[in-house]
Amino acid sequence: MPLTIVPAPDLVGLTRQLGGFGGRPALRWFADAGEQALSFGQLGERVEQAAGHLAGAGLRPGGRVLLLAHSGLPWAVAALGVLRAGGVLVPLDVHAGDEQVRHVLADADPVLVLADVDQAPRLNDGVPPLLLIDALTGGPDAASLPAAVDPAEAAVMFYTSGTTGPPKGVPLSHDNLLYQLRTVAGLDLARPGDRVLLPLPMHHVYPFVIGLLLPLAAGVTVLLPGAGTGPAIMAALRAGRASVLIGVPRLYRALLEGIEARLDGLPPARRRLLRALRAVAGRAARLRPSLARTLLAPLHRQLAPDLRLLACGGAALEADLDAALGALGWQVAVGYGLTETSPLLTLRPPGRGRPGSAGRPVPGTELRLGQVPAGEDDLPPASGLIEVRGSGVFGGYFGLPQADREAFTPDGWFRTGDLGLLADDGSLQVLGRGSTLIVTESGKNIQPEEVEAVYQAHPLIAEAAVLQVDRRLVALLVPQGEPDTAALRAAVSAQSQQLPSYQRVAAFAVTGEPLERTALGKLRRHLLPDRYEAARAGAEAGGPPPLSSEDRTLLADPRAQAVWEYLRQRYAGRHLTPDSHMHLDLGVDSLGWLDLGLQIASRSGAQLNEDAIGRIDTVRDLLHEVCQAETAPPAGLLEDPLSALDTVQQRWLRPPPVWLWPARALLLGLDWLVLRGVFRLTVSGRERLPATGPFLLAPNHASYLDAPALAAALGRRALGPLCWAGWTGIMLGGPLMRTVSRLARVLPMDAERRALSSLAFGLAALRAGNALVWFPEGRRSPSGALEPFLPGIGLLLEHTDVPVVPVFIEGAHRAWPVHRRWPRPRRVRVHFGEPLRATELLAAGADGPPRERAARALRAQLLRLIRARGGGLPAP
Repeated sequence: MPLTIVPAPDLVGLTRQLGGFGGRPALRWFADAGEQALSFGQLGERVEQAAGHLAGAGLRPGGRVLLLAHSGLPWAVAALGVLRAGGVLVPLDVHAGDEQVRHVLADADPVLVLADVDQAPRLNDGVPPLLLIDALTGGPDAASLPAAVDPAEAAVMFYTSGTTGPPKGVPLSHDNLLYQLRTVAGLDLARPGDRVLLPLPMHHVYPFVIGLLLPLAAGVTVLLPGAGTGPAIMAALRAGRASVLIGVPRLYRALLEGIEARLDGLPPARRRLLRALRAVAGRAARLRPSLARTLLAPLHRQLAPDLRLLACGGAALEADLDAALGALGWQVAVGYGLTETSPLLTLRPPGRGRPGSAGRPVPGTELRLGQVPAGEDDLPPASGLIEVRGSGVFGGYFGLPQADREAFTPDGWFRTGDLGLLADDGSLQVLGRGSTLIVTESGKNIQPEEVEAVYQAHPLIAEAAVLQVDRRLVALLVPQGEPDTAALRAAVSAQSQQLPSYQRVAAFAVTGEPLERTALGKLRRHLLPDRYEAARAGAEAGGPPPLSSEDRTLLADPRAQAVWEYLRQRYAGRHLTPDSHMHLDLGVDSLGWLDLGLQIASRSGAQLNEDAIGRIDTVRDLLHEVCQAETAPPAGLLEDPLSALDTVQQRWLRPPPVWLWPARALLLGLDWLVLRGVFRLTVSGRERLPATGPFLLAPNHASYLDAPALAAALGRRALGPLCWAGWTGIMLGGPLMRTVSRLARVLPMDAERRALSSLAFGLAALRAGNALVWFPEGRRSPSGALEPFLPGIGLLLEHTDVPVVPVFIEGAHRAWPVHRRWPRPRRVRVHFGEPLRATELLAAGADGPPRERAARALRAQLLRLIRARGGGLPAP
């Protein structure tokens, strides 16, 4: 049954009627000194008393009141008293710095300041008058209170968190907030009789509106823990028998980690039983969520037996955490919104949509996607900046007309500043905030939160913050317990393996102090560069340690000494020691070994093969391998690529025997029938393909359907001298795929681990006169957008001057995106672009080596082809 909100034209009327719920429990505060509780009748009296005091102290309708106090029952009564008196509540974080407090005092110009005893010394200068919130509990002053106010006027003014600069005042009107309360109440999430636990600081719009005002306006009990610590929250959960929890992702991550710790502390037999039940429940939750709760009843009885619904807002809920909470038997409701939107814009109710989705717009709110910002071309074609309008959207920033002009479109839509993508069912996927987006030197877009979540998942890392320094992706780490650099290095290396290469940090610094965050746990990213440099400088202040006797013996070898001197020159200014990690400290990835290997060979004569490179983690490992490597160099990779391939690898370059040709033709025929019949394949520009000689085909890659669609589009030409670059993890994944790969002439490559042989395969295939299909992105794009090209395509172009044909495969991502297990019928089109000469691409641009310029220029040509063909995806 949906909640019913007190009917009122404004918040003055709503607060006047709180006492109408009588003896129902309204607020229960589990304070350190003991529980304090108010029924709705008592709360109504206390609010009237507080409002009378405020009116007697000079508050009139429309007057602003700054509230600086710790969250708790007195805070709630004081805030409701301001609303009852018709004032404008200006809540502020008690952890705000003195400079921010001074800024808000000057900007908001409040007529009164409310504070608790702890905060009073920061404000006691007499201007404006200061009242202690505990003093609002006596009898009312002789002051008249308004019966109503203009609902279009401001009721609350929040100040933005200040993550990127001075906070701005965000006034929200009575209409804004009443719309929000009525809309969310009608969504049938909470129920009459629920008990809502609110552990978040109430100065933020999300806990204030959704966690405090909404339940009270519907006659539902609100539980307040005595502190924001884990033990205090868990105690309130159990003592208050909470059925709904209002939280943010960090809180739920801590809850999940607490469950893991609790399981680890159980006797072995019981621990194994509960873990087995949890695994079964995770599968059952996909079919029927209530089954998971039944299976895990022992765990729920220990934690919070009545807890049913987890409401999450304030920040994006990671898909893995989202799924894990649901697998434990809880209902998870996810909302997306901003302070400026009162706050909720979209909602994903429990059991609907996939993990990671932000849900559909709430009733009365319209959402559209505006133009993608310049420089972010690799976002999905259908994505853009999220723009909204509706009754919850504020009217403009306080006293900042220029900010308003930037925040609103000419036709009145509010620009949220977030990037989004709309799914076929109308649900929103928030891709991240444009202001926090990191764009790598190669043009790759990175949302730091996604990378930080992976590194923080390691038990040795308490916090991780990712930023860009000197065009490199780096991290600032807070370790769990005493820092151990060697152990942290191993932890970072292990977590990096779970990320694509462009998301792996190239270096990290360690700090023992927690990272600065807003009250809802968002990192204050504008402070990170200084924190990182300070941590790095502290680690390097003592200079490099002296070499050990073992290292000095190692450097006695002239080859090791030559490589050591080269590294010192190449990485001048870095803190280089034999323990320096080749990737984490020096930023050498798999493709970087191509250049480094050639330099090492020229300076020391040592030839490092891929097996040797695979054994190298530190500079010391490199020096050992140099000393043990063969010094008689084989023929160079670039001059004779076959020399870099072993006998088994060379077999893949040979055409299938003649007796297999009928099987190849049958395979291609079946592929053509499926693509034409199921996916309605159409082809354009096939006449542009070179008639003879070797050439490169460079298609976009967003689906397993890409290769079959391109093969069907090529037709009989796919049976000629044509090879495909394929990832070993798929093409060699089993007997069937190995057979298909052999028939189709797929060359098994792994640019992440065996860059040398991958390059050798490509060069050898082209120099043998074959056409070669090479997917320059290196992997399927999760979003369907064109991702930056890996340097491998540039290396190919640098060493073989063949025509390159960009290919746009349209619709395959919608038919079979990365997250779907099976494809669905959708139209697929293949467009062949005009051939380009490698020499033209290598000469394009002015920044970086030729191979990087060529990769960027080819990507730009493919983008032009995509835009020329409409740049989007066909309707289903």
